[in-house]
Amino acid sequence: MSMLKGIGDWPFRHVWTGKEIIENASKMKFNGIEFNIYESDGPINLHSSPAMVKELAAHAADYGIELPSLSTVLHNQYSLTSADKNIRKQGEEIVLRMIEMASQLGAKTILVVPGHVSADVPYDQAYAVSQETLIRLVPSALSAGITIGIENVWNKFLLSPLEFVRFLDEMNHPSIKAYLDIGNARIAGFPDQWIRLLEKRLASVHVKDIRRSTKNDYGVVPLFNGDVDWPAVIRTLHEVNYDGYLIATPAAYSILPERLIHTASQDLTAIMELQRVKGR
Repeated sequence: MSMLKGIGDWPFRHVWTGKEIIENASKMKFNGIEFNIYESDGPINLHSSPAMVKELAAHAADYGIELPSLSTVLHNQYSLTSADKNIRKQGEEIVLRMIEMASQLGAKTILVVPGHVSADVPYDQAYAVSQETLIRLVPSALSAGITIGIENVWNKFLLSPLEFVRFLDEMNHPSIKAYLDIGNARIAGFPDQWIRLLEKRLASVHVKDIRRSTKNDYGVVPLFNGDVDWPAVIRTLHEVNYDGYLIATPAAYSILPERLIHTASQDLTAIMELQRVKGR
């Protein structure tokens, strides 16, 4: 089965317009772009008009670029499991806004951080509140034909693939799936094991590499410079018949964005072709 090559807009948002990101992604033979919703800046934000969003979607179509998914980092600020009910409400409203904008873009998946565990938010409370909130959001996602993709992030929550699977299966709804970040999965274990266990629950995949430093901490590094076993990742994705997007999320360069998107394209192609290497 054939996977598709995507790129996130985050590292280019300060140097290119949304249309320029589309044009450069097309030049680099990407199949799609994942735009991120920002609070007030970037190509798309919470205040973007429907006309502006649809214009961006039309420009992508003109260049043969799909817009398969929509992400946001706003749930780090407006956590769905916050101890403050007003913050939780804002987090829900952001999800509803994402569903609305995804429909305007033609995207089928939105990335949602399910919540956070903290000194003020115990693990069991976060687990229950997160599920209750997500189930409450299902009707809106279902009516729009949008999948809510729950991402594994640095949130002290859903730390193992078995727990992640249980979390999803307890809700048992086709509109709620997993949005797997390969680098983040390496922090908590081995990405190929996450892929095998999540299997049909996978909605989309973020591609980044990560490496443990001498201080026993983790940091994001360029692809192939970290601890991720990419041959095992791509082999397991094929074994579970995943045919969706691999979306690169590289760190921004301080200069030369053209070089960054070129490198990201080459590296992602190399990862996708690993199954063709003899002996893998």
